[in-house]
Formats: sequence, structure tokens, C-alpha cells
Amino acid sequence: MNEELIQFFQEVKFTLETRKERLVDRKIQKIKREGAVLVPLIVMPSVKKIEEIYLILVKRSNQMRNNPGDMAFPGGIADKGETPKETALREATEEIGINGDEVEILGLMDEFVSQSNTLVRAVIGKLELQRNMDLQELFDPKTKENTVTLAIPLEHFLNKNNYYSEPYLKQLNGKVKKGYIRYFDINDYLPGEKVWGLTATIIRRFLDLHFNHDLPEEPLY
Repeated sequence: MNEELIQFFQEVKFTLETRKERLVDRKIQKIKREGAVLVPLIVMPSVKKIEEIYLILVKRSNQMRNNPGDMAFPGGIADKGETPKETALREATEEIGINGDEVEILGLMDEFVSQSNTLVRAVIGKLELQRNMDLQELFDPKTKENTVTLAIPLEHFLNKNNYYSEPYLKQLNGKVKKGYIRYFDINDYLPGEKVWGLTATIIRRFLDLHFNHDLPEEPLY
């Protein structure tokens, strides 16, 4: 990796380690279970700029009970006694064949709660490959949970023309709060497809932490 990429990953790790985490108040928010996803930042020898780093996403099977057909990061529900890191790496290994021993964990994002009241931690991991490869073929789905794997560079998500958000009001424990419906259009990679919901929020918050971008400003909810 060149100096720019090395410095970027150092800064990501430092930011995740030193920022004030946003944690869910379990006394207010109903939590049914906990889980984690891996946000795999993939670097190949052909990657020369930060914006060219790849994210790996999967398309969930339409047969899944929760979020069928959605684009997501590899991940799932924690086994008893697992840390978010252990859950994310185990699920990523099972779902798309990532070698957990080759992943450098940079840190954890804040706590998020899904529509199914699952508390989710996004684990940020760097995977540096020694040669250029077809990432979609390398990390093709290994289980029936997912049907498609996509490798999408960060520059696609940094393009404001690919991002949409709309505020709405929601009720939480008797109080009305503002939320956002947001998505990234990924039609260039999978026709007609979008990255919605929690996955879009995780990507947006990652970009907020580590990039000066021109996506529309949003308060953090």
C-alpha cells in the first residue's frame, strides 16, 4: 500500500478508538437480541487512492425472514458469549468465505437498532490482498442466506448523485423524533438495486467519520 492508504487506515483506527461512542439506552430501547456485521474494506495492488477501496456487500435471499432481498454487510446474530468482533468474523467466514485471520480489525461503529429490535455493531475490518482478483467471484455467497456478492468502491458512495434521504417523524417510547429514510443507488452494479435502511445508515456514518464529503447534511439520529 502507498503512504496515503496507510495513513488513511491509521486515521480510521485512531478515530474509532478515541471518539465518544453512541450507545443505545437499553432502559428505553427494547432489544430482543444482539448481532454484528463486518464492514470489509478491501485493498488490492490496483488500489492507489482511498476512494478506490472496495466495500463488500451481499444481497439477502428472498427466503430470509428478516430483510429479505435487501443489500447488507455479511453478519448475523451473536452466539452466546461472543464479542461483536467474533460474531462479525464468524459470519463473514460462513457467508462469503473471508479468512478472519487476514482481517485487521480497525474498530467498531456505534450501536444501531434494526427494525426487528436487534442491536447491531458494525465491525470495521481491513483486508489487504496480495494480487488483483475478481472480488465478486472470490467472495461469492457460501450459504443460501445470500444470493449475490457485490464489490463497490467507496467513491460510488461518496458521489452525492447516488445518495437519497428524506426526513420523517417516528414515535419512540411515546416521544416523536425525527428519523431518515435513506438509500444509496447501486444500479451501476446491480440493475434496479438500492442499499436501504441500517446498511445505508452504517455506510453514511462511516463516511461522516472519515471523509470530507458533499453529501447532504443530516443530524445524527
